[in-house]
Amino acid sequence: MENVVSIYYGGTVERDEYGCVKFVGMQCEVVIFDEKPSFSELVARAREELHCHENDEITVEGILHLGSPLNIQRKMVPIRCAGQWEKYVRTVMNGHSPSVEVVVRPVGVDRNSRRFSRPMGQRAHFDPPVAEPVMDVDVAPTIPDAESAPNEVVGHGCWIVDDVADSPNGFLFTQNDPINEFSDLSLSDQAFAEGRDDELLEAPEAGPSMVIEEVVCDKERCPWRVCARKQNITGKWKITKVVGQHNCADHELTVRHPQLTSTLIAKRLMGILKEQPNMKVRTIIRTVEEIYGGYVITYGKAWRAKQRAWRMIYGDWESGYEQLPVLFNAIKAVNPGMHYEYIPKPNAWKEDGRQIFGRAFWCFPQSVEAFRLCRPVFSIDGTFLIGKYRGTLLIAISCDANNMLVPLAFALVERENNDSWGWFLRLVRIHVVGPGREVGVISDRHQGILHAVQEQIEGYAPLHHRWCTRHLAENLLRKDGVKDNFDLFQVAARQLEDYYFQR
Repeated sequence: MENVVSIYYGGTVERDEYGCVKFVGMQCEVVIFDEKPSFSELVARAREELHCHENDEITVEGILHLGSPLNIQRKMVPIRCAGQWEKYVRTVMNGHSPSVEVVVRPVGVDRNSRRFSRPMGQRAHFDPPVAEPVMDVDVAPTIPDAESAPNEVVGHGCWIVDDVADSPNGFLFTQNDPINEFSDLSLSDQAFAEGRDDELLEAPEAGPSMVIEEVVCDKERCPWRVCARKQNITGKWKITKVVGQHNCADHELTVRHPQLTSTLIAKRLMGILKEQPNMKVRTIIRTVEEIYGGYVITYGKAWRAKQRAWRMIYGDWESGYEQLPVLFNAIKAVNPGMHYEYIPKPNAWKEDGRQIFGRAFWCFPQSVEAFRLCRPVFSIDGTFLIGKYRGTLLIAISCDANNMLVPLAFALVERENNDSWGWFLRLVRIHVVGPGREVGVISDRHQGILHAVQEQIEGYAPLHHRWCTRHLAENLLRKDGVKDNFDLFQVAARQLEDYYFQR
């Protein structure tokens, strides 16, 4: 409801290490307007609550509710003009918690938020801030692309920025303020939460002699500048001089940002994707828009961010195959009697000497024991895998007395051929069927299977091979193209007596 506004005032705002806030000792006044209030109407009503005079300046900050419904976090963005107020209301109304809430404070009140720590055992919904270039929520300054050359350089190591009225530590610098230190110029998440319209890029490593870096405005005739230097020993930046106050920042928010990269989004969404691995790309686009104050990313960038986040959480394809032995050992530790075989690719090594995955087989003792009580028949088949390295998954299954499927064994191989099927069936007969027991095998007419079932193993009974009715029916359908014969063929194939089969 756009006409209902919750105004928080008094008390203090505490901020954790992730930029999320909580209110201590604050009062809340719920105001119901006749219609959506304008920014001037909101400020006028806020002055009444703060008992300020008409000419007294106040700050207005909007509250954003982020995260999942079960773990909602609060962050604040500054609202300085009517345009930002409209964008804030529109963003809130499109979110999962459509409530308009603002924090108002007199300008004379110290805006530095206190920090608080989460109780032990309480998980934060978002990952810690990552080292990425700072971006702004509410304004759109001319910001250089991190992967390209800066738009303008003034002297050695100077970058164009739009506003650094606030440092990444939250200190307000003026010409007469004492020197303050901070260790990182790229706390992007904190910058978004606090709504700073600044852009500081890390300067090159300082040489033997200390080099002073200068940050200037990209607007012509603007005398404002900030000088800083990087200490050789600690690596911290020290603000040494601030000339003038900067008030020429733009107040228009663009829908795209050159430094809102898929890598930054992936790091930011890792915590969410861990809890919601099936999150759709469209949902990621809306989530990024809510987190970063209205910036809209493309579908392709959201998809790449999701893939990068999965790679950060679960590793890439190569590391996944390399960890198979560790995974098998962990499974075997809780499933005594499990059998697996991991065979690296012959005569293939990586540059660092590590082996390359070739094929793997595994079966569980529970399935082996269950098959002893099932009918002596099992089916085998293979299916191709998708992804970077492809491959084929081979499987053997049986049915119990209730005609429920019982998985018996699995294998990952490079492809279906004579060698892979022969290797798989040999292990199934040794570790699942056992010696002396005659069983039937149902499969399609793949040449690799036809060769494998003919193999004789000393001490083991021969296999009785039968063709799969489903595959034969599909071949019949492709040959004559009559769908009615498909069901008739399956009915005939399932008859158990010659009399009914001949009918």
